[in-house]
Amino acid sequence: GFATYKLRILCPQRSTHLDLKLLTVASNYKLFVNGKQLLEIGKVGTSKSTAVPNYRPAIVAVEPVNNELNLVIQVSNFNYSTGGLLDYIKLGTHEQVQALWIKNISIDFFIAGSFFLIGIYFLVIFFYFNKRRASLYFSIFCMLVAIRPLVTDELAILYITNWNWQLVKHVEFISLYLSVPVRSLFSYELFPKEFPKKILRIILFTTAPFILFAIFAKPYMFRYGLKPFQLIMLLTAIFGLYVYSNAVKNKRPGSVYFLTGFIILFITLVNDI
Repeated sequence: GFATYKLRILCPQRSTHLDLKLLTVASNYKLFVNGKQLLEIGKVGTSKSTAVPNYRPAIVAVEPVNNELNLVIQVSNFNYSTGGLLDYIKLGTHEQVQALWIKNISIDFFIAGSFFLIGIYFLVIFFYFNKRRASLYFSIFCMLVAIRPLVTDELAILYITNWNWQLVKHVEFISLYLSVPVRSLFSYELFPKEFPKKILRIILFTTAPFILFAIFAKPYMFRYGLKPFQLIMLLTAIFGLYVYSNAVKNKRPGSVYFLTGFIILFITLVNDI
């Protein structure tokens, strides 16, 4: 469908050189400030044939008129399961907004780079020093974690690639859906006596359709699988706590460190859900 948002902002006196910061708006929009069109992401339309979707954060310089900003945002969405403004619009001085943007992008690239290097390190260990599959699975898991901050929020991946919005969405959901089976394979390789193989097969069998759906279906469709998959993530995480706790109880080598790391991962997962 399509909609129009309107907002009147009263600014302090002598407010000049302000910036608006917008994250993704699903799935295309026009921004008008004080009656002037300043931005269009994609192409707004009243039907699927006339609308062109696109996802891209933006920073727009604005100047209040009589200490007022009158915002009008025209949005249309015919290509994704959720539409409209998906995050807060931030307003501040040029320096404040630029500083926020630089901080966000820097954190995203730092997290991605850190996990990517860890993944490469364990991949090298797997190929050249030992053939334990736990090293391989942990490497893959780190690569998946590295991808996530690049394809969410600020979409930092767009600063180093020319990917279209559909590819970004595919990568976002494939990396999410792959994380559960890869993490389960890693845990099984670490503690096979605490992790029943039957449970591993159930996890792999259950998550496979989500992965295939994210690869072959359109973003409009595979987004609907997110809520059920989040339940699967939570259940597997709870089972993971059980496995690692049993490993500690049975005094498996390194189990205390793995349990500590998994608890941190579990807290992060619950917070995201």
